[in-house]
Amino acid sequence: MLRHVSSLTPGAVSLRHSTTVASSSNASGSLMRSSQAGRSLQQKFYENRILDRYTSQEPKKVTLRQLVLFGRQLTEDKLIASANYVRSELPVRLAHRISDFQYLPYIAGTNPHLQMVYDLYWRAFDEFRKFPVVKTLDDNRRFCDNVKKNLLEHSQVIPQLGMGVAECAELVAPEEIDRFMGQMLISRISRRTLGEQHLVLSEQFDDDLRAHLGLRPEESFAQLGRAPRGFATQRIGIVRADCSVAQVVHECAQRAAGIYEDAYHLPPGSAPQ
Repeated sequence: MLRHVSSLTPGAVSLRHSTTVASSSNASGSLMRSSQAGRSLQQKFYENRILDRYTSQEPKKVTLRQLVLFGRQLTEDKLIASANYVRSELPVRLAHRISDFQYLPYIAGTNPHLQMVYDLYWRAFDEFRKFPVVKTLDDNRRFCDNVKKNLLEHSQVIPQLGMGVAECAELVAPEEIDRFMGQMLISRISRRTLGEQHLVLSEQFDDDLRAHLGLRPEESFAQLGRAPRGFATQRIGIVRADCSVAQVVHECAQRAAGIYEDAYHLPPGSAPQ
């Protein structure tokens, strides 16, 4: 297994070592035939040094219970704290997944579907790590716009991963594919949960604040520096406190049965129960 270390192209083999040699010697052969090539390698080396700073950090785990408790009695200060938690946590989680890509065998890193996902992850990582600290409600709205944009851009990640992995099935050991996909899917769920929870909390906070102030939907918050003292919303984002596990399982079973019936051209209700 070779680790790819180019932050722009996951198919670059042993670039970390090559860059170190190039930066420590003025006579490094073909790598330094032009100043542009040298700068390119140095830039990639610099970018992976940045990535390493984030992969050295462990993601801060959060439970559904914590999400519920935090979302209750949501104040402006708690909303700003939520924004900065998501802002600092997403780059760490993305960095670990980018690192997983870089440890794939070289041939898998050249797959166009996997490379597309890799590039999406790198751009999101770069955007979130550079986003300034959120200090005001207006800052938070700009941050939410960035989160929404990335959620939309990443909507096709699963199909792209699926196609890429299918095309590499004969090139990578099955257990390596399982490990890679397992980490990708679990991390994706956790990242989207964090992002969507903050987005919905922010929307609910603004809706309740607008109602509290008597503002019409088209009126702007631009003149409002802070929420009124003591203002808090009672809603808790995407978490359903009345969620029934049995109902969720039943709905999933019905959907699976419908897919089965469509695939085999069976009448409704004839799928095995």
